[in-house]
Amino acid sequence: MEVSTQPHAEAVIAELRELYNDGSTYGERLTQQLHALQAAKQAEDAGAADEVVIGALLHDVGWKLIRTDASVAKEKIHEAPPGDCIAARVGILSFCGNAGADEGQRRAQHDVIGATWLRMKGFHEHVAHVVEGHVLAKRYLTFKEPTYYDDLSEGSRRTLVFQGGVMDATEASIFEQDPMFETCKQLRRWDEGAKLPEWNDIPAFDAYIDRIKKAIVKPPSPPVGSKTFRRDGNRLVELLHKSPVPATIASASRLVATGQMAALRKQMEERGYVHVRAGDWLDKGHVDSVINLCAEVPQINPRTGAPDSGPFHTYEQTEDQNVVPSRTECFADVHDAASVFLRGAASPLEALVSLLVDEPVWLYKEKINYKHGHGGGYKPHQDHYQGIGVPQYVNKNDRGMVSYVCMVAANPFTRENGCPQVHPESWAEKSGFLKEFPKEGWIPVEMGVGDVLIYDNFMPHWSDKNSTDSARTALFGVYAPARYGDLRNKYYANEAQHRRARGSAAIEGKANKYATPLVPLCPRLSGNDHSSTVAL
Repeated sequence: MEVSTQPHAEAVIAELRELYNDGSTYGERLTQQLHALQAAKQAEDAGAADEVVIGALLHDVGWKLIRTDASVAKEKIHEAPPGDCIAARVGILSFCGNAGADEGQRRAQHDVIGATWLRMKGFHEHVAHVVEGHVLAKRYLTFKEPTYYDDLSEGSRRTLVFQGGVMDATEASIFEQDPMFETCKQLRRWDEGAKLPEWNDIPAFDAYIDRIKKAIVKPPSPPVGSKTFRRDGNRLVELLHKSPVPATIASASRLVATGQMAALRKQMEERGYVHVRAGDWLDKGHVDSVINLCAEVPQINPRTGAPDSGPFHTYEQTEDQNVVPSRTECFADVHDAASVFLRGAASPLEALVSLLVDEPVWLYKEKINYKHGHGGGYKPHQDHYQGIGVPQYVNKNDRGMVSYVCMVAANPFTRENGCPQVHPESWAEKSGFLKEFPKEGWIPVEMGVGDVLIYDNFMPHWSDKNSTDSARTALFGVYAPARYGDLRNKYYANEAQHRRARGSAAIEGKANKYATPLVPLCPRLSGNDHSSTVAL
């Protein structure tokens, strides 16, 4: 049984209700509860991951713990915590500052108090992490952005003084190494934007209960020190946790920080596709991984003794009679870097799709289309997925299973080398699978290395031949909602028995029936030895 379903989670929620329903305010009109709800609403609107939304909701819980009783409001948050306050009674104050911390330092560290309490209550570490980092982000921004201080509220300026003041360059360089640095900065901006007494048409506290339960992932425990930052008083001196955060948080950090996630979701809902630039979701290591795996995968032979289990290679002959690969499928099981990039907790692509469509997804199929210099393209088509027992299209209100196709550029995509083209106007009609495709209205999507084009399987798309001397290589991951279960094994088992049972002979040696290679070649089951291919 998950911790979030146990009585412990209900007890935590009851405690939070008592803390946040006390009527305490930041001034005369802004209640602490309204401030928390406004911060959470901004995080949700930006498309932040659930842990970040809950971190925004509870970012000031530390102020709640400096009172002597949960039901008694403490208005003067600028005073030092009394010795018999809640935080002191449960042992949290001993983790504020260091052994010589004075009352001012303890008074300043509502971020440390709150984060320590959240860890005690078993919250996901990323909830505690962003709560602990939001005050550091305030100090950082006043150092990095000279105008940021001028935009602070009067209360924020007062607290900044005893929170350590403006960071210096040494502290800033340490904070910048935090893997959740961008998220902490964004939470700080939501914090400052959550001080509008008149903004009350927002979801109530109860709207977040299910996500609070989900965020409680451990049983209660005694208080422990920070897992992220070491401080001397209020001064940041070391980053303790330097390993990468899960890809869902990393992707959210970039896209939420730039305000793009909400806009991307809106475009996906209204237009059926999005184009995300490499710098908004990948780091350089990931981009390099895409380039390298697209060069390595075509060299992998089908597994010995199990040629029908992949990889599946198809080939074509170029104008100068060279034999080159046209497509490879089913390689994630035999290439570690491809597997990490495409699926699982560390996959930036799976994470991005999950954030975009707001539900967990699993890898359904993977492929690489190589499109070498002067190679062929693909005629207009949509992606049909049959033979694996998933719901099919009925009408515009019941489209069956919708999968998400992700095309990652391994080199620049231009009109000259056959960049993808989509037709969102046809897609918006929700007419299912088309018998004829429009002649006009196609939108070419030119892409840089590491960019990704995401569309659902009903999107009409095509690409022209490559008219240049250089390759135009695309890595694809196709994802289905996780509620349908693991479809990948079922899909490739079906492929091995039918379309790929004789290489690609069933479709005349082509990557698929929409491909337009110059001279398709059919690989025999002996592997990707070019001598074992025959022209059709």
